[in-house]
Amino acid sequence: MYVQYFLSVSVVKKILVFKKSSVETVAATMPGCSSTSMPIDPSRAKKRRKLSSYTETHSEKETIDDMNAELGDEGQAQHIDGRWTIKCGSCQKVLSSKTDRKPATRVSYFIRTHYNSCEKKSREVKQTNIQPTIDSKFNMLEKKSAVEAGVGRNEEDEATIDTFDDYAIDCYSEMENVDVNMADITETRATTELGVDDAEDWVPVEDVEAFISSDDEDIYQSMDDPDGDVRNLKLQYEEIDPLCIRLHTLLSRGTAFTRSGILYKYLDDVSKSLIDPNHEWSADTLSMFETLKHLGGERTVNFIVGPKWFGLSTGKMDPDNVKINLGGPSKTTREKHSQGYTTDSGFIKPWLTSFLAMENNHMSIKPIVETKDVKVFPVYLCNDSTALKAGLQFDDQKNEVVGLEQSVRLPYVKENPNPDTDYLKKEMVSESNITMVSTCDGNIGLPVSVKYKSKSGKSGEEMECQFIEEVKMMQCCMDCIKKGLSTNQILPTNIIEKCVPSPLVEQCIMNDEECMKKNKECMNCKVAQCLSRCQECIQTGKQCVKNVVMVYSTDCESGNKKAFKTIIDKRDSGRLDKDLMFGVMPDPPHVGKSLKCSFANWPLILTDHERGFLAMIQNIRQNDSKLQKMLPLESVLNKDRMDVLSVLQLTSRDVVDYLRTLNHVVYSVVPDSFRIDYPRQSNKKGLYPHPTGIDVAGSDLLVLEYRPDDFVTRLLKIRLKVPAEVSVLCEKPVCTSLVCVEDLALMLQPSVGIHVHCFNGSVVLKPEKLRTKKDLTSKLQEYGLPTNGTVPHLRNRLSTYISRLQKKYTGMKSDISMVQLQPDAISPSCISKMDSKSIIASSDQSRKVFVVELQLDGVTVVGSSSVLFSYEQDWKSIMSMCVVDCRLVHFCKGIGVVVTHLETHTSTTIVRCDGQVCLYPYKEGIVLAIGNQIFTHSLEPESQCILLAGTGEDGNDNGPAEKSSFGQLSGICVEFGKNIYITDSQMGTIKLITTVTGSAEYLENLGKLFDAFGIHEKHKRKGKKPIGEAVAIMAEVNHYFENTVNNVKSLKGTTRATYGSDGTISPQTLESVGMMHKELRRLHLITSEVQAFAGSDVDLTYMNTLQVENLHATGHFKAEFPMMLEYSRNISNTVKESIKRAVPWAAFYYTNRESYYPVLNFTNRLSDLCVMPKQTPARWLMSEETALMRDWARLNGKSVRQQTVRQGTTKFRPGTLPLNLYKDCSPLPTTKIEVMASAREAAVRGSKKGSHVVSKTRKKPIEVQDPSHMEHDESDSESETEVSRNEQVYYDTDDEETDVKDGTVDKLVEWSSVPKELNFLTRTHTRSGRQVRVKSFA
Repeated sequence: MYVQYFLSVSVVKKILVFKKSSVETVAATMPGCSSTSMPIDPSRAKKRRKLSSYTETHSEKETIDDMNAELGDEGQAQHIDGRWTIKCGSCQKVLSSKTDRKPATRVSYFIRTHYNSCEKKSREVKQTNIQPTIDSKFNMLEKKSAVEAGVGRNEEDEATIDTFDDYAIDCYSEMENVDVNMADITETRATTELGVDDAEDWVPVEDVEAFISSDDEDIYQSMDDPDGDVRNLKLQYEEIDPLCIRLHTLLSRGTAFTRSGILYKYLDDVSKSLIDPNHEWSADTLSMFETLKHLGGERTVNFIVGPKWFGLSTGKMDPDNVKINLGGPSKTTREKHSQGYTTDSGFIKPWLTSFLAMENNHMSIKPIVETKDVKVFPVYLCNDSTALKAGLQFDDQKNEVVGLEQSVRLPYVKENPNPDTDYLKKEMVSESNITMVSTCDGNIGLPVSVKYKSKSGKSGEEMECQFIEEVKMMQCCMDCIKKGLSTNQILPTNIIEKCVPSPLVEQCIMNDEECMKKNKECMNCKVAQCLSRCQECIQTGKQCVKNVVMVYSTDCESGNKKAFKTIIDKRDSGRLDKDLMFGVMPDPPHVGKSLKCSFANWPLILTDHERGFLAMIQNIRQNDSKLQKMLPLESVLNKDRMDVLSVLQLTSRDVVDYLRTLNHVVYSVVPDSFRIDYPRQSNKKGLYPHPTGIDVAGSDLLVLEYRPDDFVTRLLKIRLKVPAEVSVLCEKPVCTSLVCVEDLALMLQPSVGIHVHCFNGSVVLKPEKLRTKKDLTSKLQEYGLPTNGTVPHLRNRLSTYISRLQKKYTGMKSDISMVQLQPDAISPSCISKMDSKSIIASSDQSRKVFVVELQLDGVTVVGSSSVLFSYEQDWKSIMSMCVVDCRLVHFCKGIGVVVTHLETHTSTTIVRCDGQVCLYPYKEGIVLAIGNQIFTHSLEPESQCILLAGTGEDGNDNGPAEKSSFGQLSGICVEFGKNIYITDSQMGTIKLITTVTGSAEYLENLGKLFDAFGIHEKHKRKGKKPIGEAVAIMAEVNHYFENTVNNVKSLKGTTRATYGSDGTISPQTLESVGMMHKELRRLHLITSEVQAFAGSDVDLTYMNTLQVENLHATGHFKAEFPMMLEYSRNISNTVKESIKRAVPWAAFYYTNRESYYPVLNFTNRLSDLCVMPKQTPARWLMSEETALMRDWARLNGKSVRQQTVRQGTTKFRPGTLPLNLYKDCSPLPTTKIEVMASAREAAVRGSKKGSHVVSKTRKKPIEVQDPSHMEHDESDSESETEVSRNEQVYYDTDDEETDVKDGTVDKLVEWSSVPKELNFLTRTHTRSGRQVRVKSFA
């Protein structure tokens, strides 16, 4: 509000008089300011005393006493430097009082004007520094002036004049305490509005300070007052908001609030834009809003700005109509100054020039060579890709269709309304390949190249060309790059041809005598051309500022690996260009993640043949509270295979050391306990409720699973994977024992015989599968047949032999699916493996132990038996047995575990026990499953059983062996003398018992690989690793993994490449580890022997693609699965935001407490760097043409909604509950089974039917042909015999090409049941009810 006042000239001299266009006096009239910046002038005191009629009659001490007596607790009077002050008892503020006022008046005025209000305010809000406003005093002054100018004033009015004079003095007293520096107040409009008549009454004042403090009488003589003492003036006054004073105070301090900061620039821009809507916003403010949009999106920016003039016409855009929250530039203004982008592939000039500028002006980056002619910086190049959603989009800013390797413009659309789909498939972009450059000390890193690739664009040859081209472009000098004419921001490749390093001199640059004598380049000569000045800079006479690429790092995909091997071969053979000295490095994080994936997906064979895998660690963690504190659950779930943090947590020193302290642990192989969302249904709880026998079959396990309801036993094959994959091979009658000999599974059916199943092929020889003459000749020699003739003749001869043998067994009514024991009087009750060609069988019926030699005759397995020894008198029945060296260890029912020497036939009882006992060789002794506990025994005469696992109580607990529990242990086997597998028939589980020492060693070496390259957890960097120490660490890591693989090859007796199914890491991963060691050693050689690199700062931490992955992750934050157009726009903004984090500008790039990006030491600012300008189309399209382009893109390349790779590999399925809720809390099974009794019952049932129960192999109908119509070799046809139709055919139909998983086997077919008049295919049923097809030849 504006108020006009009529005051005396004497008061005006004490009041700040306003110039019409000035602001200096505005802040001076603000109440609540201290008097520190405007001390009382003696001349002002002189003028004040002229207005006072009060004379000091008391002494100073008496006056202070009188005032303190009046004040009491409300204040304390003081007299300092000739000024009377009162210290407030409430706010403790010292207030000045006039010297010409009586002591009582001072006190009453202080209490009335300050203390009462101060006490009230302090009680409410504890606010200090409350002073009376000046407005009330000016109202009284106005009233006084009216009284003085009025006619007929009375005595009461005369009496009030003196009082009003006192208030005039108070007004001046308060105005005098102004804490404002006049020199700091600039550029503000006056708040005075004058009419035409009022303008004459104003006195123009150029210098307010001079006017106030001046004693010049000319000022008063210029007024119309005749005596120069009284003059009525109109004064206009407005109180300033306290915020303005605080802002001015902060600005004057120049610390937190500066004119170069973003807050000042933002407020300045907002205030100016409210007055002038066409105000041009500053670059820093626009950059701040660009960052706000990048971090928070358009909605966040809109909320900050507010609606402003939204919905109003241009004519109504004035400050009175604006609606803002905080204010800011409009969307149109922001888009006008936004970052450009490009959808072309290649080196992006603004990015590359920005990196060169930052690198050249960074204070702490030291070049390896710096002279007046050349300046060279060492750098790393890192390359990584991310998937893009395939599809076509219309770019309305460039008027072209984006999504192919080459953008499509209007002419192509018109010429190809229906393009070839094969062409689109070949050109469709599916991934973005980014190359990032970083200095060797890691101070600066920035992407410089983008390649948009299709699925067919990553062959080894193409990647080799790309790597070499990028290295050459990166080694071009700054001057040549700046001169390069870019197209759509992409640098042309002809720059490489122009920026050629100068040729080398003939003499060695280091004067190496050995180098010159032998005419062989030393290491200094090899790298000299990389560091030399380019010919273009020699001609222009400029300093050549360039980079030299030390290492190119990328992931281990097949195309990249092939390109790396080709580059190494060319470099080592001297076929690579001499100006290229870079090494190729498989990305350490990718190699480490590959090693972790091998550990997570396969049970690897590690130190001492121990099986180790990630699920074992998860199993330990689930039951160990101490390990739960060390390892987060996410680190053992194996959901995010690309997560580096989980690898670092797994390989931490605390975890490795703790694993070394553990002994044996128990893990459930079947059923799986952790993969609750695994798509395969073969390894879930309840599918195999009663596993009995078990044995190792190569890299897999074979298990007998008893079905009590059907009186059958199924043979299961367990592929050792994580989780294990279970398949049903066949179904047999109730069998009690299982033995694996080479590729044969032998299953004992007591009192009947031994069933055979070949799990890696077929028992019956297939001559057509023998391709070479060598294979055919070998088989013919094995069977004692002639080996002369061509391949067809040899194969025909072998087929004839097989046919004869089949007819022979048919005539003998022999089941070729069982072992043909000779003599057949043996009735085995228990079998065990002796060696790779024979088994040991015990017969309770004949009370003898036999050795059975096994041989394949091309149709079935023939077993030749011989007696070893007879039972002793007190042996009732042998339930289980095994061979250890030359000793047979067997469990005799009612006696215990007995050891019989096979040579002397002497027996010794070592363990007295009863019940169910399983035995298997273990190290130099045996491992025993007795009841629900597992023991080991060394077989020494006086040794005792040592408890290995089990608490003795029924249960199903895993984890540490001493805390584990079991139900009914019915089968046991040992792999490689280290890993124990057991079957629990009561709990329905198959478990592994082993140690974790090998797992700890594996994780330790994986951690060493990361440690060598300085890969660490966030905010936990351990310090830069010297390159020499890193080489030594990598040598240890490489040696460990090579030895691990070689030990497995030696264990399995093979020289071929081994993979995860064999228990080793893949050969590609092993090759990557070796390549890392070789290239790191070469880099160490260069940095140690080449003089130019002596003392150079080489940080291996930045020799990886984590920076590129972080860039991709930032882009995925904006769009989880973008298309090419969206990605190109996002990556451009992401790169600019990355630059903002590293260079100084008006704002601090702070997003959260853990990711504050400190500004590095640069001499250039953000405004000095190159930005990517917005591109304009070649020509503007009409609306019809735009619609045509959009329709073409929609019809020929509309993308589909897709699930990202990380969504499929890092997330659980919808509806998944918290993992702790999947813990099985169902009651434990209590039923124990008796397989032997069931076997006897099944045998009795089979005998009542006249034959044994026939097994199954497959569900599809079998077509059985009359053997008499089979074709044979003419030379042997006379020896063939015709088979009668009424004979039964036992025909083995196992085929290695058929993946049998349904648990069925061939059935018995009777020819007599087929009518003779049948001459077509028909379905019939076997005695077991299975349908078969029978073909008649009547």
